[in-house]
Amino acid sequence: MSANLLPSPMSDPIEFNNSIDLSDIGGTLTLAETTHDAWLPPEPVNTFEWLCENMHSHKGAPFNPVQFPWTKGICEAWDDPRTRNIWVKMGSRLGKTEVSLGCHACAQRHDPNTGMIGASTQRLLEKTIGDRFYGMMAKTPALADLCPPKHRQNSHKVSTRTFITYGAWSGSPTTLGDIDPKYVNLLEVSKWVREQKSESDSIELALARGSEIPDRKFLGESTPTIKGACRITKFVERASNEYFHVPCPHCNHHQRLRRNTTGERKDGGLMWDGGPEEAISPEKAYQTAHYVCESCHKNIDETQRRSMIQKGVWCGTGQRVDKNGELVGKPANGIRERSFNLSRMYGWTFTFADYARAYIESLSLSGQSFANDWEGEAWVPLKVEMEWEQLAKRLCVGDWELGQVPEGCYFLTCAVDVQVDHFVCATFGWDNRQRGCLIRHGTVDTWDQVREWIQRPYEALDGGSDMRARMTLIDSRDGNRKDEIINFCRSVNDEAGPHVYPSMGGNHGSMNLRFFRKLAIDADNEIGKKAKRNIVPGIHLIMINTTVFQEWMDNVMVNRVPGDDMSMMLPQCLIEDQDLFDQLLNEKLNKEKGIWEHIDTLVPNDMRDVFRYGRCAAEVLTNGNWARIPKHRPRQLPESEADRHQRQRRTAEQLNRNRESGGKPNQSKKRFVRRPSSTSSKRFVRRKSL
Repeated sequence: MSANLLPSPMSDPIEFNNSIDLSDIGGTLTLAETTHDAWLPPEPVNTFEWLCENMHSHKGAPFNPVQFPWTKGICEAWDDPRTRNIWVKMGSRLGKTEVSLGCHACAQRHDPNTGMIGASTQRLLEKTIGDRFYGMMAKTPALADLCPPKHRQNSHKVSTRTFITYGAWSGSPTTLGDIDPKYVNLLEVSKWVREQKSESDSIELALARGSEIPDRKFLGESTPTIKGACRITKFVERASNEYFHVPCPHCNHHQRLRRNTTGERKDGGLMWDGGPEEAISPEKAYQTAHYVCESCHKNIDETQRRSMIQKGVWCGTGQRVDKNGELVGKPANGIRERSFNLSRMYGWTFTFADYARAYIESLSLSGQSFANDWEGEAWVPLKVEMEWEQLAKRLCVGDWELGQVPEGCYFLTCAVDVQVDHFVCATFGWDNRQRGCLIRHGTVDTWDQVREWIQRPYEALDGGSDMRARMTLIDSRDGNRKDEIINFCRSVNDEAGPHVYPSMGGNHGSMNLRFFRKLAIDADNEIGKKAKRNIVPGIHLIMINTTVFQEWMDNVMVNRVPGDDMSMMLPQCLIEDQDLFDQLLNEKLNKEKGIWEHIDTLVPNDMRDVFRYGRCAAEVLTNGNWARIPKHRPRQLPESEADRHQRQRRTAEQLNRNRESGGKPNQSKKRFVRRPSSTSSKRFVRRKSL
């Protein structure tokens, strides 16, 4: 005797209730509520509507569909049972991480199952789960009951009473294996490392997780990186490859918002007034920016931009949008994998004018920052192919001698590259148009010689007083000599000399569009977050955006003629210096690893490094605001012979005192110092005599 508890596939649909009639076997079976719910398939959910009604960010801000209208198409792909994989390639600050985590949270709320959130690094994963995901759960009323208390929150795994979401990161096969998640969300796909020794790539491992589950969902998002090595670009292009098309307010023609690259009005796109791009100031581009419809060629005002975006439609390869806003055609690559592209031109907090200004500013140093973070496209690096004689002939056009400062230079910077047994030094002059010139370069053997190099005065050919470097950066990437370098920088600064800071290269992804970052240094020479409360004023470690200044160096050698803005000029007397130009050319970008490497391992690249450090020192000194530098250096009366001898005597006496003291920094002359203990009633104590 048996009971048919479930209808046969061919029977009419029935309505379930909490009781099942078992009269033929002598009774009625009453099901618990949870058991009853488990019998039923999950109700379909509209993720976009759920986000609009429920989702709050980790900061407590409610999700605003007006600011992020393009997220609707991504959510619809997440809900579509025909779509397995979703790829999102966007510029920065456009909400791609928020929508990814929102889709994951909505799915776990309505149909709980095993999930996985993957990040490019362990630190990013811990920040994403520990700060953003738990914060979003706590601030979202529909998820608050699932959020574990603070003391039970694990930044590597989200464990609730209904679901578990595991954390994973690239380069860690153990976190990517042995689980079968139904929901997989990967962050910053393009920054995932490639494991050369492992049997499979990290992203391929993540894609394989849960692939046997029929309704498994996968969403990978990222800002792009370098053309040819950008991983998100490859996945996006092989899928539906959709762009957000918006209607012209004049003719209703749907088009993708983009920058005009031809200079022809008939081609449409974002334009601005002026001549060649290199000759336009960022402010002029900002003030004259306007968008031209590619169909009717009429201007589209900034006040019309947001309303256009609200009516946008995602359109893939093989499709078009008619004037009624309806898609025509089918995606050339199907809908099993859908992919989306978006630039900052669609951003709620950005404008056409902001976009134009950012592009002109990118011409000065970093085109990669603009391509990746604003255009949302992979950056095509400059290819440098020339012999040293060609480079020498191109750059050596100056009519000054080494050790002289040509007319037009307003300030000097210095750079020092620290080697095992010597130091590579160079001094540069700069004007208000970001044009540089080499004043002096060479090698020295001791720290005393480095000090003399930094403090040396140079003859100014404009008839004014001698000039000295006002900012110096010393490379401290060798961790074994960190304390030695920082102590030297501190000692020179204590002599009321020029600003002398230690420096270190940083990768593009960690710099957040900045050319450099200043990190605090404490009395124990700890840096940044490791620095304690007793921060030493007047000295910082400068973290240099390596990508920005490597790209500047390549542009100096290939694109910018000496005399152009952001160019570099060398004196004619160096035209036969093969070693100098071999070093400038001896580095190229490894697209696979995303780092610059030696071309010829037998040739150093120290001079290329000091050129980059000297340029960054100018950015640090001006704080990026070159416009405040006067067009001409104020003329001063020539220094008399007696004054010059007196100044040189004072400098020599100071150097002798430094040698006698072993180069240690001067002790503070303050009679009172702040008490280290905050519990004492007295905030200051008298300094003890040494």
